[in-house]
Amino acid sequence: VEVMRGSASSLYGNAGGGVVDIRTADPPAVPLSGGLRMSDGAFDTRRFVAKAGGMSDGFAYQANVARTESDGYRDYSRQRMTNGFARVSRDDAAGSYALEWLGVNTPVAQNPGAITRAQFETDPRLADPLSVRKQARKAVTQSQVGLTGRHNAFRGEIEASAYVGTRTLDNPLTFAVVDVGRSISGGSLRATIPVSMLGAAQRLTVGTELQRQNDLRLNYTNCNDVPAPTAPTATCPNPGVERGSVTLNQREIISSWGSYLRDELDFMGRYTFTASARTDAVRFRVKDRLITATNPDDSGERPLDAVSPMIGILARLSPSHSAYANISSAFETPTATELGNQPSGAAGINRDLK
Repeated sequence: VEVMRGSASSLYGNAGGGVVDIRTADPPAVPLSGGLRMSDGAFDTRRFVAKAGGMSDGFAYQANVARTESDGYRDYSRQRMTNGFARVSRDDAAGSYALEWLGVNTPVAQNPGAITRAQFETDPRLADPLSVRKQARKAVTQSQVGLTGRHNAFRGEIEASAYVGTRTLDNPLTFAVVDVGRSISGGSLRATIPVSMLGAAQRLTVGTELQRQNDLRLNYTNCNDVPAPTAPTATCPNPGVERGSVTLNQREIISSWGSYLRDELDFMGRYTFTASARTDAVRFRVKDRLITATNPDDSGERPLDAVSPMIGILARLSPSHSAYANISSAFETPTATELGNQPSGAAGINRDLK
């Protein structure tokens, strides 16, 4: 894990106010290895992990599966989650290539909700009574497959990646039952080439990225905690059934494109001058699918664009010490969930968020 402070949108784009770079550790340098780990804690917290990995003749593999269970510190905060990971790779003098899979299944994640200070001072483990009555919780299933490659060429290297994934969300809340089905895809291409100009060594990097997210968002009336016996209503036509009438039905499509150019110039053997710039175009589109005589078409589109420059200099003071100064900028777009939530509760895009 490497943490890089400072705005980094010139290379990483949206929300690049800093970078946490997480990379999978190399598998053991043996053909076959494995391990089991179990941990136990308070509030019936348990975690089981099984893993395997190895490498031989330039090929490597890794995999793990973990199961986490906890009843939670607060009332009504029980959680159950299973997650898995698998990776196969090939490394040689020409480059490296890998195929990866990530998966998460959280069938139970109860939501105890927010409480007032007075409730907290009475009992900090208390759950919000309305959240309990409405059975607020979350169930999530997510899977993602990615392919990465790095090839040495032109005295430099070319890197490419592509991924696809899906996510399903069942999220009963106090005000609604939120159902989201999501598909994601994306890819990137980057080339780093060393060049020499006027006797100074330079490293030029150019890259581009494309990403797309397609959500089908449905909101239903939460019919839990409806007094029984009760007669059917327009919002809860089937007493005893959690999901009532549909209050929101829309397709949310988010696409983004970003390209960047970076140049690193070394001179006098002690100084490195860096300059980079990136341009990003993000598009949020909503296709309203719940249109009636009293509910107008709330479809719309929201473009959000940004240019992110960066300039910096680094001086090597000794083999183990250096000083640097950077000036850079970053930008952050609202999330799809933020843009989809309006004060009035209507569908469409919240145009007050910048």
